[in-house]
Amino acid sequence: MIGLHATAGATPYRIAQSAQLQGRTALTSLPNASLVATASQANLTVLVTPGGTVATPFTADVFAEPWGTIYAAHAGTQSAYASNARTGTIDRIDLNGDAQMSFTEIATGFSTNQGVPGSISAPSGLTDDATNDTLYVVDTNANRIVALRNVSAIGTDGVVVSGTGFSGAATASAEVIASGAPFNGPISAALLVNGDLAVGNTLDPAGTNLLIEISPTAGAVATKNVDTGAGGAIFGIVAVPITITTMGANGPVNTPTNQIYFNDDNSNCVVSLTQ
Repeated sequence: MIGLHATAGATPYRIAQSAQLQGRTALTSLPNASLVATASQANLTVLVTPGGTVATPFTADVFAEPWGTIYAAHAGTQSAYASNARTGTIDRIDLNGDAQMSFTEIATGFSTNQGVPGSISAPSGLTDDATNDTLYVVDTNANRIVALRNVSAIGTDGVVVSGTGFSGAATASAEVIASGAPFNGPISAALLVNGDLAVGNTLDPAGTNLLIEISPTAGAVATKNVDTGAGGAIFGIVAVPITITTMGANGPVNTPTNQIYFNDDNSNCVVSLTQ
């Protein structure tokens, strides 16, 4: 696991190294600065302390090539969500600090790993909107984004994905907010300050790499080509809220916006983009 300061030319530094992190695919930060990381090849979801110690408090839980993860807090609850590439399921780990309180498989039936080298078709890009208790899932193989609303209250297999529809006790919680073009293998997402999502497209039809802004109510509202080289260059993405100050007629004007960071596999770089 590698860290990188968000400044141009920063030198990467080691946070942790362990066989328990083999195939690490995603991580999320807890309020106490611990990290929860998914490791698909090790078939583990692990905890990394601020000091870099790797622990496995979730070994009693059953994972199947854990792929994506995100921390979420809503109305006094704290949870880490994890997706599984082999089974197309979503798990919720309820937390008290670093300690697990409960484990629940809340959704099943998402697209699964198709076994194609270099391509993972699995529920990924987990993104939480704490303002309305919604978990967004990038359903890669189905080329769509699914919203799971009131996610902290969804019970065991409350949402069952079946083709283009949903069933289960929490059927009303699930909604497709965007699907089809311009998606082609979307894999990552980040929440923007306006409540939209920035989604990384891995194989868009033009063979380039797009960031697509998705509105939960209006679908795709903007696209930006961030690399014209080989497709599949965008994998991880995060958006950090920032404020830009400009001078207006009546003095300083503060405008909230996003600093977006994403990796570019074609250039082997982390790129910063101001929205």
